[in-house]
Order: sequence, then C-alpha cells, then structure tokens
Amino acid sequence: MSALALTASILLAQAAPDSLKTRFTFTARVESPTAAIGPLEIWVPIPSDTSLQKISQLKVKSPHDHRISSDLKHGNRMVYVSASSPTKATQVTVSFDVERHARRNLDQNRIKPESYLGSD
Repeated sequence: MSALALTASILLAQAAPDSLKTRFTFTARVESPTAAIGPLEIWVPIPSDTSLQKISQLKVKSPHDHRISSDLKHGNRMVYVSASSPTKATQVTVSFDVERHARRNLDQNRIKPESYLGSD
C-alpha cells in the first residue's frame, strides 16, 4: 500500500496584491514489504519556475538516494527516489514555497488541452 498526502499553507508575506506565496508539502509513504520486492522507485512531482511563479526553499527528505529530474517532452520536474531492496517502510517528503503572480488577459485560444491529455 502506498499513500500520498498534500498539505498547503499560505505564508504571511509582504507580497504585491497580485501575488500569493504558499508552502507545499508532499509526503509519499510506501508501507513495509512483506517479502523481498526488488527495487523501489518513487516519483514526486514538483513545479518549475515560470514567468508567473517562482519556486524556492525546495527540500527533500528521504532515507534513500534521490535526484531531481525532468521529462523530455514537457519539461515537468520530479523528485526520483530509488532503493535497491527496501526492508522497511519508506517515506519521502518534498516541500517547497511557490510565489504565484496573477496573469491578466490570458488568451484561452492558445491553450491546447489535447496536447496534455492522453498517454505519452
């Protein structure tokens, strides 16, 4: 069994009225295996900096080796955790701050949702 939890809290910040600063914490937990399961791999998504948002204070807490990687097609970032043969429960916690700025006059005609839907 695995579980994924997300918490977000609004930070008190002296930001412009058109921005919002939020701290996110993701926790993924894989329970203790009952038998040798071989390698364990966990991917936790993380946002990227854009013209509308800035990511800061990224922290990863994991009992196993981890790295931050990106997919080639869309550039989505993730924390990748791997363990060769875990013998106890594994919990990975990823936290970060996001400062998001409002965007005005968004051109909805440029957005193509079909490019994000479906399988790779």
